[in-house]
Amino acid sequence: MLFHYHRSSIVNLQKVREIITWTRNSYSLSLQSTNKSEGPLSRTKLSELKETVGI
Repeated sequence: MLFHYHRSSIVNLQKVREIITWTRNSYSLSLQSTNKSEGPLSRTKLSELKETVGI
């Protein structure tokens, strides 16, 4: 399943390793890959992600 997590970024949810909390309103997605990719995730997108996954 694909998820649009930033303005120009789409991620396969099966490749998400963890959600990292940086500050109260700032999060990051850590992806399973050889180069340890991370991408920004806003609080709004976090709630959408939780709703999509069913958390």
